[in-house]
Amino acid sequence: MKKQFKRERNLLFDETINSGFDQSCFTQRRKGLSKSLREKCLADLGSGSETEYGSAKTLYENNDKSPRFLDWLIECCDKEETHLNSHFCWAFTAFQDDERVLPAIIKSVSKCPDEDLSNYPGLLAIFGGNEAKGILKELFNKIKENPQAFKKSKDWNDLGFSLLEICETLLEFEPDNIELAECLAKLSKHPNSFNQEIALTRISKFYKVFTNFQYAKTRIILTDALDSFSRTNSPRIFGIILPYLFQTKPEKTYQKFKKLYLKTKQEDRYNHLASQLIYSVERPLYWISKLVRELPEEDSEYFRDYLNWNLVKPMSNEELISALKEDFASESPNMRVSSVSKLKNVGVEDAQKILEEALIDEPDVFIRKEFEKHLKKLKKEKV
Repeated sequence: MKKQFKRERNLLFDETINSGFDQSCFTQRRKGLSKSLREKCLADLGSGSETEYGSAKTLYENNDKSPRFLDWLIECCDKEETHLNSHFCWAFTAFQDDERVLPAIIKSVSKCPDEDLSNYPGLLAIFGGNEAKGILKELFNKIKENPQAFKKSKDWNDLGFSLLEICETLLEFEPDNIELAECLAKLSKHPNSFNQEIALTRISKFYKVFTNFQYAKTRIILTDALDSFSRTNSPRIFGIILPYLFQTKPEKTYQKFKKLYLKTKQEDRYNHLASQLIYSVERPLYWISKLVRELPEEDSEYFRDYLNWNLVKPMSNEELISALKEDFASESPNMRVSSVSKLKNVGVEDAQKILEEALIDEPDVFIRKEFEKHLKKLKKEKV
């Protein structure tokens, strides 16, 4: 039975893929704000009404560059009793040439609770240079001494996340800073799974950056942190460090991947393991081909599909059409909407028939619109 996307704010979530922070999602596409809605949102700024936050959010998410929106952002930073919500702070990137922006950001950071810093470290790095570096160092020295940053919280630890963002930003300024690397390694052992997973993701990124010999000490600290998880039986954690492991111990990692993949629940296989191998590991085709040969047929579906579509493995037109119809009939809304890109592998008439058939019982409004939009393109091509 075809399932619909679950709506949450502006995102569409596929519940057939196991839930989590890395679950598949599509941001709803916009054609931009109409003139009347934009004027209404701008007029609402500073009103103190219940709709003011929503109006600001709409302007931000549509990359509004109007002077009135910038004035509102600066006014929020200048208020004595509050700081600018960190959700909106990236809106400043549209105004990089305005000399009022950096002082406003610094003022907002000075009033912002440590656990709400979130996006501010990266923003400071963009606008502040060495001045930002000094502010971030002060924040780092303060938060790293707070034991609350390393304690378990209900869902995730906001203070620990702020510290992670500061560490990552400062390491880009000072890649040879051992204290920062040690703090990042400590965060990879965080008792909250979200904090731990994000820390490991960031460490994996820095491993690729720190190839220069002069950064050997920080590299050793970070690789030791990644190596300490190489024996994990958690599909989520193993998937996160997979790019690093395939780079350093390819054959051993392959054997571990194969065993763990077979032990993992069907609904977790793609999200945590298969997608990481396909999209994050360098030159994955060799390993995918091995898996197709060595795994039981019923367990190698994701990898066979990848080879079929990306290597254009010889298939008759009838086989292609049959495979496409299966994808468009999937219970996963993500699979159905993603399958539109595969229609290029069959003729225009066949693609049109497949879409028309899929539309008959498509329950999701967003997917119906995507199908109808593509149908119009196909009809133009046919003409």
